[in-house]
Amino acid sequence: MRFSACHLLCVMAWMLLVSPAFCTSFSTPENQIARSIAECFIEYHGKHGEWPDKWSELDESFGRSLDEYFDYAPPSKRYTFVKGVRLSTPPDAKLLMVMRKPTYEISLSDMLLVGLKGPGRYLIFEKPGGSVSYAWVDEEHVSRIFAEENQSLPMADHEPETPSIQAVRKKIFWRRAIGALVVLVPLAAFVGWRLALRRNAKKRLRTNPSLPDTLS
Repeated sequence: MRFSACHLLCVMAWMLLVSPAFCTSFSTPENQIARSIAECFIEYHGKHGEWPDKWSELDESFGRSLDEYFDYAPPSKRYTFVKGVRLSTPPDAKLLMVMRKPTYEISLSDMLLVGLKGPGRYLIFEKPGGSVSYAWVDEEHVSRIFAEENQSLPMADHEPETPSIQAVRKKIFWRRAIGALVVLVPLAAFVGWRLALRRNAKKRLRTNPSLPDTLS
């Protein structure tokens, strides 16, 4: 019985505290920014037959300032144009733009718990055939891509985490705090109950030494 109770508490702790790390992606504010930038590349190339290399050209394709539209995370401060970097996946893809520094991204676990994955960056790249796509790539892989091309990673920006990431961090903190209480309160009650039983048993032994000590 003692093993079963402890085992159940361990399972509850894993579900509440660990499982958010096993996450899958879904649409997020960061994802929307990367998708909009990729669409601007496609739009500009369709009109001019070349890839944009200035933010004003991307703004032209977007129809307004990207920084004003995504004012909570201005793209021009957080992304930079890149030339001369090829990707191995997809084969022969060319990197067009990358986030200036690694960040975290919102994710969703199999239990529908919101969590964070990372660090990593969004990449905007040209695929063979001329289409443009984007992808979230973990920081270790990004560093390897630039190292293989003998290029330095871009200079990091000093922008804070987006409000959405900060909000998720708070949710994770409170979820873990509540999870700890869910585990610790029953555990403390169980330990207190066992100690009370032992104290009562010892009292009975002192008053009647002939009784067997069943809790020893």
